[in-house]
Amino acid sequence: MERFENTEIKWTLSVEEAAVVLDVNVNTVYEYCRQGMIPNRRLGKRVVIPRPALLKWLDESAANLREKRAI
Repeated sequence: MERFENTEIKWTLSVEEAAVVLDVNVNTVYEYCRQGMIPNRRLGKRVVIPRPALLKWLDESAANLREKRAI
């Protein structure tokens, strides 16, 4: 059990963390959120992005890109 004691799962990402994951500018992440491209939630003035939703969005975006390249 000791192995899991210090394991912390972050279920949400800040905009800054999402920008690092996506390798884009923070302003780009805010714009994607504003356009509804990236699923997000507002907690007061903070915008957070659910990790599972971001990973699903990445998978779907990659699949769409593969389809476009195949055409």
